[in-house]
Amino acid sequence: MVDASDFGIGAVLAHKVGSHDRPIAFASKLLSSAQRNYSQIEKEALALVFGVTKFHDFLYGRHFTIITDHKPLTSLFHPTKPVPPRTAQKFIRWSIFLSQYRYDILYRSTAKHGNADALSRLPVAEDKAFDSSELACMFIDSETDEVVESFPIDFRRVATATAADPVLATVLRFVTTQWPLSKSRIEDPLVRRFFAHKERLFVRRGVLLLRSDNDQSRVVVPRSLQSSVLRLLHQGHWGIVRTKQLARQHCTWFGIDAAITNMCSSCPACAEQQSAPPRKVFAWPKATSPWQRLHIDFAGPFWNARWLVLVDAFSNFPFVVRMSSTTSSATIQALSAIFCIEGLPQTIVSDSGPQFMSAEFQSFCQANGIQHLTSAPSSPQSNGAAERLVRTFKSQMLKLKESHSREDALLLFLSSYRSQPRDGRSPAELLHGRPHRTLMSLLHPPHQVPVQRQTPAFAPGDVVFYRNYRGSRRWLAGRILRCLGRAMYLVLGASGEVRRHLNQLRLCRRTGSAAPRLLSATVPSGQRPGDPSTVGAL
Repeated sequence: MVDASDFGIGAVLAHKVGSHDRPIAFASKLLSSAQRNYSQIEKEALALVFGVTKFHDFLYGRHFTIITDHKPLTSLFHPTKPVPPRTAQKFIRWSIFLSQYRYDILYRSTAKHGNADALSRLPVAEDKAFDSSELACMFIDSETDEVVESFPIDFRRVATATAADPVLATVLRFVTTQWPLSKSRIEDPLVRRFFAHKERLFVRRGVLLLRSDNDQSRVVVPRSLQSSVLRLLHQGHWGIVRTKQLARQHCTWFGIDAAITNMCSSCPACAEQQSAPPRKVFAWPKATSPWQRLHIDFAGPFWNARWLVLVDAFSNFPFVVRMSSTTSSATIQALSAIFCIEGLPQTIVSDSGPQFMSAEFQSFCQANGIQHLTSAPSSPQSNGAAERLVRTFKSQMLKLKESHSREDALLLFLSSYRSQPRDGRSPAELLHGRPHRTLMSLLHPPHQVPVQRQTPAFAPGDVVFYRNYRGSRRWLAGRILRCLGRAMYLVLGASGEVRRHLNQLRLCRRTGSAAPRLLSATVPSGQRPGDPSTVGAL
């Protein structure tokens, strides 16, 4: 005795004792996802094959009776009647399978078929062994979905799947006969959705089609074939838009756009080759004062050396240091040499290099009250100021490589970069408050500052005492020859012409004056200013 429900099948092996059935063994199983898509007659036939297979050891070589509550099976699998030529291939294969047994098949009403009916409604679990044997007999189940889905999906498969689909089968019946007058008279909500499109639905050779606005027709794909059609649409691995455009020419079902979007978005092959999403640029907050935030990075190896580059975010003032080592200690030493000139910054931005992430560098920043920020891994644009300086540094140094040594090229690059104006002001002027004086500055004539004329303290011909730095005498007498500047004079002394500063001269006698005028100075001991013997020596 065999029976099938929407989700399970059951079988009972029993002896006939008088008018009573004495059970010997019971069997049941859950239907697989593919088997649940079978029509009811296919499920009933599957239950028959399942029962015979499970009790093969009891039945093979013996004559037995199969009892079912599905009357069409009595004609379809009658042991002495040929299978109708237009029967589906699945039933033909099952009939061939049953031909190895000696049996009769009888019909019993459902009211008297409760034992097998109860087993089909309370199945134990899936039976993998039976499903495997079903595969060996070329039956269709969940394990052979991939094989079947590789077959071309032609209109015959679509027509068969449409007839087996409970929703589309109802729609098919309404299209071929007549739709209800009101949408509310349709009980199934899934069928009710087709009511709005009833004027555009038509049937051709068992396939349900939807007429489009451009007089093209699209196949309404049954649920069992939707996954296969999706893979067929996406076999070229085109994007969402192109796949939807292709689908709109051939097929449709409720939710097809969402299914295509989900399939294309989750395709591993497409995801592997897909370009990166558009970059979102988040600029650093604009620095409001000089030396507030510094961006640092390493360049090279370049020109047989590694270089530490540093740039101020406010002024773009650069520092480039040639490094013999890129360890944390060497980096701290190079930064300390810069900080002793410019002072400590508030923030340092770097990448996640080991020399910047070490405990030694973190301690250095904490000890000096510096906030250390790092860019995201594999995201050099997060430290764009330093990366841009590295690029500019390499480009300019390559231009200078042929005509300058490495040290001279570095000095020329730094001096020109620091004095290069940006928006009217150079980095040097923004950082230090004044522009650098360069060779270009020589082109401009200097501003003439009004000079206040002052009367010279001494005139040519004045007799003076000048400071002597040779011999024992500290002061010697001499005569002013001319004024060399505001405070410098040329004096004719006993040993020749000498230059002396105003602070090294004392007046002895002015030209044309009877009495000498002395500057406020101390006269050497043993000598009086205006001594005739001293002056007369001149």
